[in-house]
Amino acid sequence: MRRRYILRLILLGLCFSATLLTLLGNLYRLQLLTAKADTVDTRRYTKTERLDAARGALLDRNGRPLVTNRVTSYVKLDTTALMSNHKTANASLLALLSLCRQYNTPHTDTLPITAEPPYRYLEPLSDTARSRLERFLKKREWPADINAETLIEKLKKTYRVEAEVPEREARALIGVRYEVELRHHFGNISAYRFASDIDAALVAAIQERKLDGVSAAQETARHYETHLAAHILGRTGPISTEEYEQLKAEQYSLDAIVGKEGMEKQLESRLRGIAGSRTVETNGDGDTTGVTVDKPAQPGDNCLLTLDIELQRVAEQALSDRIAELAGGRGVGGEADAGAVVVIDVNSGEVLAMATYPTYAPSTLTNDYAKLLADPLKPLFNRAIAGTYAPGSTMKMSSAMAALQAGVVSPTATITDLGVFTAYQNVGYAPMCGLYKSARQTHGALNVAAALQVSCNYFFYETADRMGIVPLEGMANRLGLGQRSGLDLPGEQAGVLAGSQNRAAQGKTWNPGDTLQMAIGQSDNLFTPLQLANYTATIANGGTRYQPHLFKLAKSYDYKTVTQTVQPTVLAQLEFDPANLAAVQQGMRLVCQTGGTASSVFGDYPIAVAAKTGSAQVNGKTNGIFVSYAPYEQPEIAIAVVVEKGDSGGNIAPIARTIYDCYFARQLALNRQTQANQLLP
Repeated sequence: MRRRYILRLILLGLCFSATLLTLLGNLYRLQLLTAKADTVDTRRYTKTERLDAARGALLDRNGRPLVTNRVTSYVKLDTTALMSNHKTANASLLALLSLCRQYNTPHTDTLPITAEPPYRYLEPLSDTARSRLERFLKKREWPADINAETLIEKLKKTYRVEAEVPEREARALIGVRYEVELRHHFGNISAYRFASDIDAALVAAIQERKLDGVSAAQETARHYETHLAAHILGRTGPISTEEYEQLKAEQYSLDAIVGKEGMEKQLESRLRGIAGSRTVETNGDGDTTGVTVDKPAQPGDNCLLTLDIELQRVAEQALSDRIAELAGGRGVGGEADAGAVVVIDVNSGEVLAMATYPTYAPSTLTNDYAKLLADPLKPLFNRAIAGTYAPGSTMKMSSAMAALQAGVVSPTATITDLGVFTAYQNVGYAPMCGLYKSARQTHGALNVAAALQVSCNYFFYETADRMGIVPLEGMANRLGLGQRSGLDLPGEQAGVLAGSQNRAAQGKTWNPGDTLQMAIGQSDNLFTPLQLANYTATIANGGTRYQPHLFKLAKSYDYKTVTQTVQPTVLAQLEFDPANLAAVQQGMRLVCQTGGTASSVFGDYPIAVAAKTGSAQVNGKTNGIFVSYAPYEQPEIAIAVVVEKGDSGGNIAPIARTIYDCYFARQLALNRQTQANQLLP
């Protein structure tokens, strides 16, 4: 009995001990887990992140938005992560490239080699691409003259691209790895924008795949509120290595978006704003536990341009429509295919409209770029400021003013058109007046105004021969012909002013016959439509040559404060004799009246217009040129129109009339109302 009792006590003790040990064990494990949890929870990490500033908007002169911002997403690559392990880098990037193909998303590839074999360097190779490649080869200690095929093979080995990767995918992978390496070594930055403006489906796919070194982030992207003014507004894009080297002192990051062309580039310092920073705190699990803004980002200014977007719309449409009409006809001008229009305020130099045809849609430039670049009509080319054209007879106002100011002819003096100018026939040079050449008739006796009205070449041969090249050259130079105007838009060309100075600079001889041709707008003369518009404006306003400009004023991002206003800049003040100026202006007015070369277009126009038509032969084709201003008595705007293969200025004058219809719409409506009231009994 006693023995049985002892055994029970022992078993009870063992059970109690086992229970106690179990409890102690659980308590110990709980304490360890709690201690470990406490250690994880209390651990904190901080990092500083850049806060990009919102880019200012571009607006027209009346505050109508042209370019604004919208929230979008982009793909970001961590160059440090991708440079640390070839195998994981290749796997991530091949997967990313596959996703980009699946979602039809273009990406950055700056390796200047064709996308498919046989590999060759892209031509023409830009200075930027060449410089970056040279730096890369130098760092790798590879030959500077290495051919494209060899370079691709070396890069495959360097980046350990596996043999089973298809050739096209391998080339795309190499292109990304090349850019990653350039950014990592030369930019000293751990991230760069691989693809911009991606859709939500691609963002979701990237987040789902969790690719090493690859992430999606949000940013603001430019949004075009208009399809107009593409050559003026320009575009933005990722900063290049070369741009970064120039701008890094101004706190740009190598992942920044900057203005690349047009007013986006010109006004970069105003539009960009100033980046800020924030401190992000996370725990050991990577969860964000706090965010502190250390320095708020300062948005860029909103910039108003001098453009009137409605006038711009009409100018682009009128130019396009008239070229289509001419090209669709069987008569003269039937080969017209390109051109430009500039509309300028004669009293300030403000550019109200500037159209180029053909043009493109700024919102789809990235997708259309290759097609646009291959187009033989060069729609990317801004003909208004970079196209240079022989002015033809639109040069004659300058030649007339030179002759009048030099005193070789007076406003009332006449010269008799003899049909053929014979002063140099002994050397085989005897140019004809246009009327004599076409119909064996002459214009008879003409003063300077009448000579402009009928565009008599003989009159200008005679006056040019009397005064020589120096006054002709000097007057055209003072009027700004053949020189950059200083327009605040990248890409303006100077053109060429014919004359002894230009020939001497080329080591060539200037002959008396060249002086005659220079006076009627031929010879070496090549001017931009912008120069022609500003030259016309200078005559219209009495001799004040303004610097044309597109930037009008800047306002703070909240529109509460005007931060800058652009005042008119006078480049030259020409002191014309009033009688001489009146004679030239009268001649331009007569061009639009009975007997004038533009009378068929403006003879019945309710507002008095002054103009000059011109034509110039180029490679067997004839360009049409037309310049004008209005109103005649109190000028407000000047217009220059050039249409390649348009045949004559009269042919393209309807473009200017349509623009005047828009600009003077209110006044024309009042005129029509007055006439209607006068007809009432």
